[in-house]
Amino acid sequence: KTGGGDAHIKSEVLTDFLYQATGVGVPRFMVDQEGKFTKIAEFIEGTELKYLSASEREKADKEIRKDFVYDALFGNWDVIGLVEDNILLDNDGKVYRIDNGGSLRFRAGGKLKEDSQGNSLFTKTVNELDSMRDPSNDAGKVFGTLTDKEVAAQINDLLENHRHTILSAVAHDSELQDIMWGRLAYLEQWADAKKSDALPKPPGKASKFLDKAKVRIESIAAGSHFKPAQKAWIKIWTDKAVLSMQNAGISNDNIGKIVSA
Repeated sequence: KTGGGDAHIKSEVLTDFLYQATGVGVPRFMVDQEGKFTKIAEFIEGTELKYLSASEREKADKEIRKDFVYDALFGNWDVIGLVEDNILLDNDGKVYRIDNGGSLRFRAGGKLKEDSQGNSLFTKTVNELDSMRDPSNDAGKVFGTLTDKEVAAQINDLLENHRHTILSAVAHDSELQDIMWGRLAYLEQWADAKKSDALPKPPGKASKFLDKAKVRIESIAAGSHFKPAQKAWIKIWTDKAVLSMQNAGISNDNIGKIVSA
C-alpha cells in the first residue's frame, strides 16, 4: 500500500505502530523504502463487519468498543469504514483494525485534515470523544452506545499504562508530539471532569496559603522550558492533587502548605 503519498503512508505506519504498542489489534507490517515508501501488511484471514451474522456482529462491536479511546486519541475517523470494511474479525474471533489511513493529521484519502481556511483539524482538543459517538457518523453506529463513564474508565487505563509509550513513539516529530501532549492532557481533564461531576464538592474555606501555592506552581511552569501542553498538564495535576486532598478531609490551609513545599 502506498496511500496518498509518502507522508500519508508514513502516518498510517505510525498509527499502526501506536496501536500495536498499546495492545490494539492491527496486522503485522513492514515497510519497503526502495523507491516509493510502501507498507506491506500481513494477510489476515477473516470476515469484514458487514458480512458478520447478527450474533457475530454483536460480539465484534463489543470488542471494538473496548479500544474506542485509542481511536479517538489517534483521530481515526474512518476506523469502521464507509461500508464497514476497515475492521476484520479473524477466524478466532479477534478484532483487527486493518486500514488506519484516516488517522492523526490525514484523512483516509490522503489529504490533510484541514478546514476551508487551511487550519488543521487534528488539534489538542479531542473532539472525537463526542463526534465518533454520534450515530449520524459511521463510527457512531458502533461507538454510540458508550457512556461517558465507560469512556472515562478507558481514558484512565490508557493514561496509567500507555501514556509514555505513546509520547515516545512520536518523539521524532516535535510538532506531533506537542499535539499528542495536548490531546493526552485533554483526555485527562475530560475524565476528571466526568468524575468530579459525580462527586459532591468538598467543603472548605478560602485559603491564602492554597491560592499562593497554585500561583507559585503556575509561575514556575510559565518561566520554564516546558511546552504549552506540558504547562497545561502541570496545572491539571496540581488541581487533581488538591481535589484528592480535599476529598480526604485535609484543610485548604494545610493543602497550601503541602503544595508549596
